[in-house]
Amino acid sequence: MTLTYRLLAYFLSMLTAVLLCFSGALYFLVSYYCDRQVENRLNSILSTLRSAVETEAEGLEWEPATRMLVLGFAPLNEPYVWLVSDAEGRTIDVGSAEFLSSFLHDAAPVLKFDSSRHGITTWRSREWIASQEWIEAAYLHSTDPSNVDLSANQDQDPRPTYRVLSITVGVSLIPTRTTLRHLALTLISLSAAVWIVALLAGRFVCRRALRPISHMADAAAEIDADNLALRLPPITSPDELGMLNRSFNGLLERMQTAFERQQRFAGDASHQLRTPLSAILGQTEVTLRRERTVEEYQRILKVVHNRASHLAAIVESLLFLSRADSDSQRPLHKPIDLHKWLPEFLSTWQDHPRFADLRVEISSSSPATIIGHPILLTELCGIVIENALKFTKPGTFIDIRLQADHQWARFSVEDHGEGIATTDLEQIGRPFFRTEAARKQGIQGVGLGLSIAQRLARLFGGQMTFSSQLGLGTTVCIELPVTTEPIISG
Repeated sequence: MTLTYRLLAYFLSMLTAVLLCFSGALYFLVSYYCDRQVENRLNSILSTLRSAVETEAEGLEWEPATRMLVLGFAPLNEPYVWLVSDAEGRTIDVGSAEFLSSFLHDAAPVLKFDSSRHGITTWRSREWIASQEWIEAAYLHSTDPSNVDLSANQDQDPRPTYRVLSITVGVSLIPTRTTLRHLALTLISLSAAVWIVALLAGRFVCRRALRPISHMADAAAEIDADNLALRLPPITSPDELGMLNRSFNGLLERMQTAFERQQRFAGDASHQLRTPLSAILGQTEVTLRRERTVEEYQRILKVVHNRASHLAAIVESLLFLSRADSDSQRPLHKPIDLHKWLPEFLSTWQDHPRFADLRVEISSSSPATIIGHPILLTELCGIVIENALKFTKPGTFIDIRLQADHQWARFSVEDHGEGIATTDLEQIGRPFFRTEAARKQGIQGVGLGLSIAQRLARLFGGQMTFSSQLGLGTTVCIELPVTTEPIISG
């Protein structure tokens, strides 16, 4: 499943849940409201009919003619029916006779007087909601109802009296259920319409929103080692998609730079390795063509030894670069106090023929403690000092300075040699790079020393900078971050 349809499925699932919850809640509220309205209508009719019963001492009188029966307003125009019966179940009066047969068939209970009944009884049937109230004459509750004489009053008043009356009211549920059925169909239809519209609109929106990703995927599929210069189509929006686009293009930029550096490094390394190998093979082939004197063999072996030593230096430098890459993954955990470390480091140079040319200056008493590997720090500073000695004449001073503040420790080496041209300063540190002046002067070297030093400086979290003036000399400054946190050995 594509991302477009996956997002669309999530969206439609959430929309379906929302529509179901909304429709169900609305249907429940309307159903509850309609039920309350029907019950209120039923109670209103029953209360109105009850008020038409006159309670006298001799019995109950039904007087609908003398009272105006206002049965109220029906919100849904629900059919209703009512009837008044005596204790024997004989019908005294009926309202809405056209619905009476349906009501009696479907909902009416036994209308005879039941002495166990008290108050109002309400029940529901398939099509009706009904309520019935039994009203008893006052003398039925007297101590001796047999002493009551009803004949005299009946002779004087021709209106009939009853000892018990039942009022039964029924309200049809069909209009309410029809309304709820129409509401359910309407909600289902509207929800289905909304869902279909959301499906079409969501599919269009998702495709349009994810179209840049499709374009980026197509562009990324065309990028390989032969055309690393290609980039993803730019997206300038400040949203997450734009951030992804810029981050991926930045990654491609870094990969291209690293790949070109690797290609350049491989080309330079193959060239540097090919030169001494060719010289060694050439010397040995020429030597083996005929017999030579001992002096000639010794001379040729010295040439081969020099070339082999040069080749060994190149291989050792390449191996050190690879070791520096692996060491960059190791934690830097050992504290090094440069004020104590520097004299110990310089003491290892006492056997060097130009040790007297080294001048040391410590111009700061601030703590200069760094975190790193002592062996790699020795290699880093040794490369810089050895490089300065190589490009200056014997007897020329090399100034070594150590400065520190609360953030950085600066180890600088300044020579007073020929200096480096400004155009060459940009290339210093590139593997196998050697200046034109160094090659003309025949100064031995591989061109990997400063490249190794730069990588080691980055390993320590610092940096190495160069400054030079032709005819005045060159200064190499190594900046390393100092630590102020207490060091806990363990």
